[in-house]
Amino acid sequence: MQLTTRRAILLYTIIPVVIIFAVSAGSGVTFLKTRIESQVNRQMTKVAAGYANGLNYILRRMAGETQRTADMLQTLPDMSEQELYKLLRLHVDDDPVVYGAAIAFKPYGYQPDRKLFSPYVFHSENGIQEIDIGTDSYDYTDGSWEWWSGPDKTGTAVWTEPYLDKGAGNILMTTFSAPFFYPDGRFRGVVTLDIGLEALKDKRFRIGHKQFALVSRNNKFLYHFKPEWIGKSVDELITQTKTVTGVDTSEIARQVLAGEQGSIHIPVRFAGDTAWLFYAPVESTGWTLGLWTYDSNTFEVVHHNLWRNILFLCLFLLLLSIAVFRLSKRFSGPIEALAEQCRRMERLNFQATETVTSDILEMKHLASTLDRMRQALFSVSSVREDIRIAKSIRNLNLPATIPQLPPFDIQVYSESSPDIGGETYDVVGYPDTVGNSVRQTAADYPDNLALVLFDTAGFGLDVTITSSQLRAIFRTAVRLQTGLPNMARVMNHYLYSDVSGGGLAEAWCGMIDRQTSRLHYLAPGQMPALHFAAATHTFQRLENYPLQLGSRINAVFPEPETVQLAEGDIVVVVSDGVAGALNADRIPFGLEGVQRVISHASDSGALDIINAIYKELAVHTAAGDTARDATIAVIKYSG
Repeated sequence: MQLTTRRAILLYTIIPVVIIFAVSAGSGVTFLKTRIESQVNRQMTKVAAGYANGLNYILRRMAGETQRTADMLQTLPDMSEQELYKLLRLHVDDDPVVYGAAIAFKPYGYQPDRKLFSPYVFHSENGIQEIDIGTDSYDYTDGSWEWWSGPDKTGTAVWTEPYLDKGAGNILMTTFSAPFFYPDGRFRGVVTLDIGLEALKDKRFRIGHKQFALVSRNNKFLYHFKPEWIGKSVDELITQTKTVTGVDTSEIARQVLAGEQGSIHIPVRFAGDTAWLFYAPVESTGWTLGLWTYDSNTFEVVHHNLWRNILFLCLFLLLLSIAVFRLSKRFSGPIEALAEQCRRMERLNFQATETVTSDILEMKHLASTLDRMRQALFSVSSVREDIRIAKSIRNLNLPATIPQLPPFDIQVYSESSPDIGGETYDVVGYPDTVGNSVRQTAADYPDNLALVLFDTAGFGLDVTITSSQLRAIFRTAVRLQTGLPNMARVMNHYLYSDVSGGGLAEAWCGMIDRQTSRLHYLAPGQMPALHFAAATHTFQRLENYPLQLGSRINAVFPEPETVQLAEGDIVVVVSDGVAGALNADRIPFGLEGVQRVISHASDSGALDIINAIYKELAVHTAAGDTARDATIAVIKYSG
């Protein structure tokens, strides 16, 4: 029997579809519901993991800032009380989600005649306040405060369990506590950063779900969407649930708190509805984040899609004979658009294109999945591009060659961490404007030389650009010969006024006068420097100006210090990444390590001295954390 195309389609399409639909309608609807629910389940689990990763990033950043303060206290053990309070204010002022910050010294660890001293800066109803916990509040060394006893016993940083800080913060909080040590490695005290537990719902923590809970390592609620549970334990919730409903949820709690991500259905009715819990670990702290949502809310879209698809299938049976001749276009159009998006991504073009529209559910899911893939690839590509650009800018900013100024031997080594830190340097020659030129020919060496080392706070592309601007200011100041104080003032004004969100930087600026064999330097910050006098075989630490660049707008910088160099003298400047590098026993390399190397290599050239320092530093940190920036500058005078 000969059939027309229309009749063939009607015969071989509509009739089988009617039969199949009639037979499998029940099982098909159930399968569709299960499939959509599974997709929602997976998506919400990814959302929980995303929130946990976002919270983990913020907590790691806060912990990193606290740890850097602890490292600073090891490098600068003699900071005054006023400087300590100013340092703490920087933590509290810069981050609104930080409730308070403290530096607690062990008994008699700050001054021999002062048993307890712990400056504390925190937010209050009257603004930011300052107190001394050791004098105004309580004895934090009595063993009842985990933020002190934890680092004191282990020598490592900790996030505390939730507690009520009576006498100081007077709120429920959790604390990150990082120890700092004497130069010989003995425990000296801790630097803390407090987060009020109620503040965890702040949008700056990137948790957009209203009903969430955060559980500590010891199974206490750091946050709960029902405020009365904050600070209580999970065991109390299990006990209450069993008392009210008769259901033992201890196995559910064990699974959720096992340190993995996933989802679980709660077989207990709350407000007449069962619920789902989607959970993920916060890696750096050992906490667990859970998103709580009722079935009616979670799967509202499931039921909506379910009835829409049932209606679609019914209408499809009715309209198939009319739509069958246009069906190919309805498939081919979206598929071609999706294929074009794939080709664009193949060419590494991740920009958004016009949304692919279709009334076919699977096509919508495919378009949505492909769009999420495009966004993920775009995010990864952007991060890699930022790192590539930052590396390129930094490499372009480093001088191709280091100018020489006989009889001075000048060498600089700088290594950046994988995150592209803020350390850089520059060396430029400049003429003697007084006219006392000592060069013999026009092609000979410059009259004088200027050297600068920068350590800019932060990492990534922004800090690389900031370092580039500081280098440009340095070169301009050297060319105009404005003097080191004016140079520092211009850099300070740029960091304070022009850098988005403000910026901080440590610098060591030096100018070598070839005619007088003098080194004039100005060092805003804590960048260590050492002068080796060959005649007496002695070492002297070069003084720093304690105020960092960018810390306040009206900073006044002193006149530069002067070092008269004699034959064989050596000046070494190192960044905190060298001086503060820790070994397995958490002992910093320090200027002592630099001094030890120079004592054995004082007869070597500047480049050999740098190689010797770097080799000794690698041995010192072989079992420690080596992911640091490292910059070393050596000036040797041959006479």
